Amino acid sequence: MAIRFLCVLSLLIATLSSAFAETDRRVALVIGNAGYSHVPLLANPANDATDIAAALKRLDFDVTLALDADDTAMQRLLRDFAGAAREADLSLVYYAGHGIEVDQTNYLIPVNAELRRDLDVDFEALPLDLVMQSLVGAGGLKIVLIDACRDNPFAAQLQLAKGTRSIGTGLGRVDPIGGVRAGGILVGYAAREGTVALDGAGRNSPYAAALLEYLEEPGLEISQLFRKVRDRVFDLTGGAQEPFTYGALPSGEFFLGEASVQPAVALAPPVSPQVSQLNDELSVYSAAEKLGSLRGWALYFDQFPRGRLEKSAIAREEQQLMNVIQSRVFGRYRGASETAALDNELRKSALGIFGIGDELARDIQSELKDRGNQIGVVDGQIGARTMRALAAVQAANRLPITGLPTRATLSVLGQIGPEAPAADLSATSGPIAKVIDRDAAALLEGDPRLDRLLQTFHEREIIYGYFGGRLYAAVYLGTTIGEPDLARYNRETGGALVEITTAAEQEFVSDLVRYDRKLWTRGNSGLRSDYGPTIGLSKAGGRLRWRSGAALAYSAPVSTFSGVTSSEIAYGRLVPDEPLSKDARIVGRVRWAMSLQPSHSIILEIE
Repeated sequence: MAIRFLCVLSLLIATLSSAFAETDRRVALVIGNAGYSHVPLLANPANDATDIAAALKRLDFDVTLALDADDTAMQRLLRDFAGAAREADLSLVYYAGHGIEVDQTNYLIPVNAELRRDLDVDFEALPLDLVMQSLVGAGGLKIVLIDACRDNPFAAQLQLAKGTRSIGTGLGRVDPIGGVRAGGILVGYAAREGTVALDGAGRNSPYAAALLEYLEEPGLEISQLFRKVRDRVFDLTGGAQEPFTYGALPSGEFFLGEASVQPAVALAPPVSPQVSQLNDELSVYSAAEKLGSLRGWALYFDQFPRGRLEKSAIAREEQQLMNVIQSRVFGRYRGASETAALDNELRKSALGIFGIGDELARDIQSELKDRGNQIGVVDGQIGARTMRALAAVQAANRLPITGLPTRATLSVLGQIGPEAPAADLSATSGPIAKVIDRDAAALLEGDPRLDRLLQTFHEREIIYGYFGGRLYAAVYLGTTIGEPDLARYNRETGGALVEITTAAEQEFVSDLVRYDRKLWTRGNSGLRSDYGPTIGLSKAGGRLRWRSGAALAYSAPVSTFSGVTSSEIAYGRLVPDEPLSKDARIVGRVRWAMSLQPSHSIILEIE
């Protein structure tokens, strides 16, 4: 499950101990960061580090253990350990806590880091490369084990800040050869690069638990140890997490414990219900990340309103909210400078997404006022003062600071319960058409109609949504089509070109497509040559009807293109009510028009 966000990475707590003489010197640096100052606390790193340190001491390591180390402490610990490792035959570093990848560079995060901007990482975090470089002068074997990036809010926070540097979902692949002789260092991750590692439902993370299980086993050669740890973690997580190692060891056999005969291997116990539930949540989380939409995260929260990955999901949901807001204001073709500021125009659009009515707005204002916030008059209007108060609540609860009445913020204020149907906040897959991941949509939506649709248009950009229990889809085809194509689409999807029967349906369909200019064509002669997706309108005997033969129960204003005068016309289109300017980002009011052939985009409706 490679998802560019959540991936809790951990370098395998490698168990290196060769057939050294009894006088070999072993040193270890063990750091467990759990009590972060600016993001929620982590449950397991302190336990993991304490237990690993105790196991290493029993294996005759000279262990330096540090818990909740800030940036200054981490730098000092690493500097001192580099000196101690020079005289050692085996050197091991184990780190449990948060980690992050920025521009293909991995960082370990001290407990005092804020990381509000991508540039902050260079000043507030410790590069993993520095850890490996500190072992260049060490003799013998060198092991670096990182149990990091657990349910990491820092990554989502930096992505939300919209900096210029790429933010990875967890740690990235490492090359332990850079500056370190090949065969002398081994780097272990609790999960493959770019995948999710778990913090664990018990005292330890799955990776730390597996290490503790095998670390002291007599007669277990180091390469076998890594394989057993890998298999154990794989079993504990139901296949959701797979540890991985980078680098190579010198030839020969190496043992951490005594080099005695290895006992028989016991069968792994069955996966517990708690682990099984966590695996289910990971699958849904991964699907939401693949879907990459506000609706996807809303569907995740519908299934797991208080899940183990809640904090990361909240940050990613609100990141998608920002994308939706910006697309609704600037459309598909927005510039980089138009995505940075959350100005009044964006906030106004956001309020439209949430559909906050006057009564709920007054309840929000009353709660904010009771908490001591200066919001002025309780008038049911979410204005500048109310937004400042919402931002203060978000800051106090370590939520992404937007000043908007988001699902997470309303939950904190007690205005919606955790069981609230979050997906109601987003009835569509988003304002911009894109290729939809079929497997992710199947897991989240569970709608056979949508699955058939995505199978038919598996390489096409789509916006889908729900209205009145029916599925609607705007599909960008990129070229004009004919009647045989439409017949095939109808047959394969079980749908047909949309037939609009009410003013509310007209507004929903218009809103489905108005933000993506790719679905619209601007002609050279003004209003009559500007057009959008094809709908199920037709003209027979000089009268407008639907292609199904049904009479019009509702009609929007109708225009006719120049030269289209036949009384028998099979295709209708959406057209803008006003001519599209060259720089128009979105389409305003929408009417209907007749044409001689389908457009390069269509809107289907499936009962």
